[in-house]
Amino acid sequence: MKVIPLIFFVIIFSNNSSEESKTLDLKAFSMEVPNEWYYIKKQGIDSHIGAIVIDKKDTLYFDYGLYSNSLEENFNGGEYYISNNDSIFIDDLERNKLDTINGPYYKFFARGGKAKLLEFKKNTSYYETICGLNAKIVVPINPGTGMTGIYFENTRADKKGLRLQINGNDLSLKNHKAFLKAMKTIKFKN
Repeated sequence: MKVIPLIFFVIIFSNNSSEESKTLDLKAFSMEVPNEWYYIKKQGIDSHIGAIVIDKKDTLYFDYGLYSNSLEENFNGGEYYISNNDSIFIDDLERNKLDTINGPYYKFFARGGKAKLLEFKKNTSYYETICGLNAKIVVPINPGTGMTGIYFENTRADKKGLRLQINGNDLSLKNHKAFLKAMKTIKFKN
């Protein structure tokens, strides 16, 4: 009879240890993350950039500076145009490689105009207040395919701060949920 409570006690503590967290200090900001996550410093030119390794497959990237990406999703890297509000044309990469003088060349992609482009969206976004600031949260429409990220247009309430963007692509469902939880713990040092 005394063996069962001891085994139960050991199982509970072993499950809780995997959910322990730590504060990841990233100079200008910090956040609570699982113990396994770690920071890799990168060299930025005009901003503080880095990577947060989650596991062997998933990594988050951040950019804290004046020109941080707002995580807006664009179709075909923003390289397209719409003719007569209907026909969508995209960059013809092969032809542009062959003819670098007369380009750029575009090829027909689809009919349907801007409404058709919505079919290719992988992400959706919403806003939350985190650390007293307005934050844009980006999540994939289909978990596992698309971007999970957060963007602060300004990191100070007086609007004299910088921008911050943190995102990962095609995160596993477990890592997606852990990142969403970690986002809510972001604190700025300015």
